[in-house]
Amino acid sequence: MIEKRYKSHRNELNAIPSECIKALDHFLAVAPKDHDKVPACHYRKAMYYNYHQDFPNFIASFKAGLAAEKEQLPCFLPYFFKAKTILEKLYMIKKKEQPNHGLSEKASMNPRFEQIKLDVQRKILLRNNRELFVSLFEPNMNKPKLYDTPALQPNTSKPQPLMDLKMLKDLETKVDKMYDGSVLESQIIDWAIPSVDSNEISTIIEGKNGDVHRLTVYNWPLTGDKKVDIPKAINDFYPNSKVTIINPHLRLAMNGSNVIRVESPEFIQIDKTSTDQRCHCCGKETKILPCSGCMMAKYCSKECQKFDWIEFDHKRICKHLKNFAQMM
Repeated sequence: MIEKRYKSHRNELNAIPSECIKALDHFLAVAPKDHDKVPACHYRKAMYYNYHQDFPNFIASFKAGLAAEKEQLPCFLPYFFKAKTILEKLYMIKKKEQPNHGLSEKASMNPRFEQIKLDVQRKILLRNNRELFVSLFEPNMNKPKLYDTPALQPNTSKPQPLMDLKMLKDLETKVDKMYDGSVLESQIIDWAIPSVDSNEISTIIEGKNGDVHRLTVYNWPLTGDKKVDIPKAINDFYPNSKVTIINPHLRLAMNGSNVIRVESPEFIQIDKTSTDQRCHCCGKETKILPCSGCMMAKYCSKECQKFDWIEFDHKRICKHLKNFAQMM
């Protein structure tokens, strides 16, 4: 259906320039990495960017298509895309013309930043999370209920010592599963959102393998006073904190997205020792400077700050974060 949606807009690039990319990004956000349409989506994005003479994004999309081919199952190889030969010739020409792919020298030296730029799932989760964050301060805004998950049976057992648990590297996406006897180490990559109605804290985390998930911790002690609960949630789940989740439960939300659900605080440990030295966009540990607007978000470069402002929608939450700068 998404491919048909793209084709319906493909001949209207001047009239509806954003619809094509939205359709493809939506598919890339939910499709498994080895889905046979993933490389084609990247190549179609490259076609779109070439049409609009956006050559840095053309180069990035074509490279993403080549990388996606390596994730394909053997039965789909060699991979066929009708326009790939032409795209490859254009890629070679534009690559020579733009050796730094349109980036400054500093940005091109940060491979992690380049990976983040192509991570569609990360972009969608962060933008949705920030929409929820804004809804805390704008009562007239309709708060999305996209990430609700069914309640679990009460867990009366105590978490085992970490030394007795199996370290988890990968989670089976799109499968509702409890990883009992395991531990998942991740890193918080966005601002926390408290919900007084269900005594929960939610945020976005990134695993060691680069996968990004929504994290929801239930039965977190909240007072019911937003002036107290919001700054406490931000401080307790500060971006770039390391989190250790005991017996993680991967659940499917009502919109089909993955949510790691934790039933109580005793099944999660948070380490904030390195938060002051890491970039809020790429996570690089180096000298960082705060956003001049809110003084809360911190960045290692102008490229990261600009990318977070535009692509991850920091511009929407900046004025709200500013209210908590003196409390941290």
